[in-house]
Amino acid sequence: MFLILIVLMIAVLVGLGLYFSKGLKTENTWKWLPREKNFGMALLIPALAYGAFYGRYMLEGGLETYRPYIWIVLPIVAACCYFFLDYIFARSLGGVLLVLAIELLGEGFIVNLPLRFIFSTLVMVYGILGLTFIGMPWVFRNLLQKVNQSVVYRRNAIWFMGFSVVFFLLFLVLSFLA
Repeated sequence: MFLILIVLMIAVLVGLGLYFSKGLKTENTWKWLPREKNFGMALLIPALAYGAFYGRYMLEGGLETYRPYIWIVLPIVAACCYFFLDYIFARSLGGVLLVLAIELLGEGFIVNLPLRFIFSTLVMVYGILGLTFIGMPWVFRNLLQKVNQSVVYRRNAIWFMGFSVVFFLLFLVLSFLA
């Protein structure tokens, strides 16, 4: 499971890095991408399914009878998000980052990685970034705008993504050696 999660995190970071380096050629990208509904729903549905799967176990005692209804409510919540939620892509990207951070922290300790403090710090940075994108999605829009307008921001964002990818690849190799 650790292998799948770390490959997914690397894929998300490589996608963001490539987008920061090549995808911001048009001037209005930073305006429409955070509000993109179709790409956002593609990221939102797995994050909502993860939340529903683990949220069921929070219903204890007399509320256990409502566990099967979580799966009935899930499509309704997804449809409401599609029609009534703004900044769907930014929020769903934050949700995916948060889900990956939560699962990677647990799996990293199960695998017993060396240098866990570095791994935990890096994963927590992306978890906090995910929480920020969920709660304040305009931060993602402002980040895209700054990356689009400034070469320094673009270079720094690409370096940070590359640095993170290299470290996650290092931890992937270390997981096989541990």
